[in-house]
Amino acid sequence: MANETTVTLRIALDGSVAIEQMGRVTARMKQMESETKGIAGTIKTHWLAISAAVTGALYSIHQAWQLAERAAQYEEQMTSMNRLAATYNTTADTIVSDIQRVSKGMIAMEDAANIAGNAMMKHMKPDQLVKLAEASETLSNQSGKKVVEHFRELSEALASGKERSIKMVMGIVDLEAKYGKQVQTMTDAERAQALYNMVIERTDALQKTLGDSADSTGDKMERFTVRI
Repeated sequence: MANETTVTLRIALDGSVAIEQMGRVTARMKQMESETKGIAGTIKTHWLAISAAVTGALYSIHQAWQLAERAAQYEEQMTSMNRLAATYNTTADTIVSDIQRVSKGMIAMEDAANIAGNAMMKHMKPDQLVKLAEASETLSNQSGKKVVEHFRELSEALASGKERSIKMVMGIVDLEAKYGKQVQTMTDAERAQALYNMVIERTDALQKTLGDSADSTGDKMERFTVRI
C-alpha cells in the first residue's frame, strides 16, 4: 500500500535487537496526527460555509429535477393537445402562442397548455379559449386578481357549464333574462355556449369602458413572475 511504512528488525550477533526505521515511523505518526487535527480544525472552523455549499448543491439538484419533470409534463400535455387541436385545423403551439399574446404575456406557456388542454377535452374550441384569455386580462385590470386565475376559473366554469361559478367571477348572469323560455329547452352544449356569449359580451363592454390601459407596475411584476 502507498501509505504503508516498513519496519525492519535486525538481530545483532550479540543477541540485541536493533529496530531500524523506528524514528521514521514515529515521525510519520506525528505528521498524521498533525494533519488530522488540521483537517478537523478546518472543518470545525468553516462548518457553516461547508454546510451552505452542500445544501446549495442539493437544492440545485432538486430544482433541476423539478424543472425536468415540468418540462416532461409540458411536452406530454402539448402532445395530447396537438391531437385535439388537429380536429380544428390548428396546433397546440399556435393555441398556446395566441393565449400568451392576448394575455400580454401574463399566462405562462405551461398554464396555457394545461388549462386549454383540459377545456378542449370538454369540447371548448381553441378560438373560445383565446377569447377567454383576452377577457381574463381585461377582468384582471378591474379585479386585481392574476390573469391566469381568471382564465382558469372561467374556462373550468364554462367547460363544465357551472353557472354558479361564472356568477362568482362575473356577477349576476341571468340566461332567462336574455333568452327567455328557450333556456328550459337548451342542451348542455347550447347552455354552455350561451354562458360563454354572455361572458364575452360583459368583458367586451368592460373593455370599452376601461379602454386600453398602459402596463401597470402590477402587470410588469406579473409578467416577470411568469417568465421566471
